[in-house]
Amino acid sequence: MYSEKDKNQIDLAEKLAKEQNFAGALAIYRQLSTDCLAQFSYWQAKTYGKVLRKTGNLEEAITYFENLEAQKPLDKYTLSEFAWCLYEAVIKPAEKVDERVLFAMNKIVSLCIQEQYSPYAKAVLQFMALLMKQANP
Repeated sequence: MYSEKDKNQIDLAEKLAKEQNFAGALAIYRQLSTDCLAQFSYWQAKTYGKVLRKTGNLEEAITYFENLEAQKPLDKYTLSEFAWCLYEAVIKPAEKVDERVLFAMNKIVSLCIQEQYSPYAKAVLQFMALLMKQANP
């Protein structure tokens, strides 16, 4: 487990994230060691991913969640945050359907279900719009 100092830093970062001071929270998270980040609870991992997403570090958030997923199964909160990162990094800015968009779409569909706070519906609708833009071969 992590030290008392790390615990205090994590608590402060979570408080800043709750207050929507994502830049301040990210600065604290950046000071923590990689080992400490890997030991986060599911809620702490979700918060860290959200902070990365809200500060525009989408690729870093995706990499973090992929590494976390390789270590242990994700819970519904981390899965949802991972799906939001994929949506914002890959699906939303896409101009055409390519391999990366297909991978992200499949991952989003497998990560979350259609519910009020998931990116599922937005991703599906955006993907359909991309498909309709492309010429029919």
